[in-house]
Amino acid sequence: MTAEVTKNHFTILSECRKMSWTFKQDRNFVQFTPAAGVECARVRSPAENLANATVKLANTAVFSDEGRTVQISGSGGTISMTRR
Repeated sequence: MTAEVTKNHFTILSECRKMSWTFKQDRNFVQFTPAAGVECARVRSPAENLANATVKLANTAVFSDEGRTVQISGSGGTISMTRR
């Protein structure tokens, strides 16, 4: 899976699914709201379900490595992402 982030939009892409959220951020506090995405015919994979639950329930974003790495966490778990 890959992620795309713009000023106020966060998207996770897999081979046939696009999960999107808008977000508001105030320092390390973040709030995600589901946005239009694209589903496919197959059932979501465990990794897709985990990513969706983690982002949906996230409330903290911690950046490191001069903004290259972010860890998003909350009651749904934690996702770490690194910019290429």
